[in-house]
Amino acid sequence: MIFKESRKVLRDQDYIIATNNCSGFIQSRNYPMQPFSEEEEHFPLAYILTVHKNSEQVERLLRAVYTPQNVYCIHVDTKATQSFQDAISSIVACLPNVFLVSKAVDIVYAGYSRLQADINCMEDLMGASTQWKYAVNLCGQDFPMQTNLALVHYLKSLNGRNDIAGVIAPEKKLIDRYKFKHKVVNVGGTSQIQMTQQLNKDPPHGYKIHFGTAYNFFSREFVDFVTSSQEAQDLLMWMQDVYSPDEYYWPTLQYSPGTPGGRTAPSWQSAVKIIKWKFFSPEKYPACAGYYQREICVYGVGDLNWLFLQGNFFANKFDLDYDHVTVRCLEQMLKGKVVEQVYPKTGSEGILNPEKTFSILVKQSYSTV
Repeated sequence: MIFKESRKVLRDQDYIIATNNCSGFIQSRNYPMQPFSEEEEHFPLAYILTVHKNSEQVERLLRAVYTPQNVYCIHVDTKATQSFQDAISSIVACLPNVFLVSKAVDIVYAGYSRLQADINCMEDLMGASTQWKYAVNLCGQDFPMQTNLALVHYLKSLNGRNDIAGVIAPEKKLIDRYKFKHKVVNVGGTSQIQMTQQLNKDPPHGYKIHFGTAYNFFSREFVDFVTSSQEAQDLLMWMQDVYSPDEYYWPTLQYSPGTPGGRTAPSWQSAVKIIKWKFFSPEKYPACAGYYQREICVYGVGDLNWLFLQGNFFANKFDLDYDHVTVRCLEQMLKGKVVEQVYPKTGSEGILNPEKTFSILVKQSYSTV
């Protein structure tokens, strides 16, 4: 079921105009300007947002994960419209702990450039003044299911380990994706990845290829290893000829000896993100209440009850233009969780400003506008 209630749609130009007055923009969009707790203040996180369309959806995602102690790197696809790039740039200019990646790339679906976008942001984040503890990478159609404080608690429990799911790559994916080299070709004016008949070399340093997900929780030590070690750089270069290398690079490192925060036993267990895949429905997942895009459910309101039961920190995918009520419900849910975590604590424990009133907390948490 899709709710078609009227709403004011915010376009690129609306953001460009609104951000001419940064203080007014921050206030009207209800960005929190103080950490909600001392615990969160002392455990800052780094975010990587890879985006290419719909400035309002990107801004609402940013606002939903935004806290002033964290740091945010946004990668805008170089082929995105100029108005979208201008809108994101104007938003970034109003938030001191948000920046655009220094080296943006043209992202090709399932190509190396998608992995390179994350790496470029990681390099910038390692040079940021904020001494963040973990990095989280997201795309523009994600949305959080838990608060920043809940995420901090979980990441602390990892005790320096990464949350990167993966298993040893199955034989079919060996043949289809990395046994032979792949290259970018132009098909009807669109860049696509195509398999060649040229055999790929064996992975460097004896790495055993694993298959997993592109989105993970990375410890700072792991990111430092990725951006500075020769072994990780050599594997990254080898991944340039692989189909969808962002699904191989992270788990291959994670389950290799000596990787900071890594593990030895491969596992699909992960708290990072929930995705409803078409080929697992209805055996594993209930039917999609929205529509499928590349075999992934774009959620509708009818998916919310299922989403609330999953326990993951993020979910994918959402489409604000298709069903904005679903996103509004999540914003309302997050607002309630933030207030529930902070407001009852009237003493000094966990609160920076105990005298804050309930109405102020609501205003500074996530709006449903």
